Amino acid sequence: MAEVPLVVVVVQRGGPSTGLPTKVEQGDLLAVLYGAPGDNPKIVLAPATIEECFHFVVLARRLAESFRGPVMVLTDANLATGVSPFPRPRPEAGWLAPPADQSPWPEGMTPFDWDERTGLSPRPVPGQRGGEYVLTGLAHNRQGKVAYDSTSNQTGCEMRSRKLGALRQTLVPPVVHGDEEGDLLVVGWGSTLGAIEEAVDCLRADGHRVSSLHLRFLSPLEPGLEEIFARFRQVMTVELNYSDRPDAPLVTPTRRRYAQLAILLRQRTLLDVDCWSVVSGQPVPPGVIVAELEKRLAALEGAPENIGELACSA
Repeated sequence: MAEVPLVVVVVQRGGPSTGLPTKVEQGDLLAVLYGAPGDNPKIVLAPATIEECFHFVVLARRLAESFRGPVMVLTDANLATGVSPFPRPRPEAGWLAPPADQSPWPEGMTPFDWDERTGLSPRPVPGQRGGEYVLTGLAHNRQGKVAYDSTSNQTGCEMRSRKLGALRQTLVPPVVHGDEEGDLLVVGWGSTLGAIEEAVDCLRADGHRVSSLHLRFLSPLEPGLEEIFARFRQVMTVELNYSDRPDAPLVTPTRRRYAQLAILLRQRTLLDVDCWSVVSGQPVPPGVIVAELEKRLAALEGAPENIGELACSA
């Protein structure tokens, strides 16, 4: 509500509650996206390697200041406690915030001078002459004054959401690992990158038409996913959080609990994205993924060719 830049690093481990405090899980995605009272759009990044953790914090700071709001960096215990060599970065001045602008605040400009097209607004900083304003967590108008009228609240929600749209316009479609079309596309996020790609490479070496996709922006989602998914007969996620097995007792196709990224992708693309996930508390080995993908590929034999185009029926 206050539109103050903030970077929060979330290191996921097994839950709920104290759960598995030293074990890995990817169970906080939906909580980070939706766990707040009222509408609360935010930027969510998911680095996939230890090297990306280093650079994504720099990116998160830039995004938080540019878009004047919270940025969540969603990591997990694999990345937090793992060790991996990577080339020593050469320090750059752009990694750090520039000096605070202390020039006089333009006369007549409001502290929430939202641009109608992008939702962005300049940010007065403490000490900036003429830029003083009252900051609260309450609904407010463009002047920063508490406002409970319906127009001010509607406008504020629209502007905060519009900033995500502005960021989405700057993103590019993710890169597919493997062929651009095929029988099966595996989608992942976070520290499962290496295991998923190794499993896909093993299957591709045996002649299977399998590819993978790894997402780094989870809010807003990277563009072009619908077009990419439509080029595969089946799309599924591999995740380290809970989902019901399709053959579990009391589970039906319309009442199954899906893995968290699968829920998000089904919602955003309206495509029948399937999932496979485990909550063993351990990094998932490539061989386990290979075994599951082989089952999915065997099930695809003789199935319709346009599975990737089916609308979500759940």
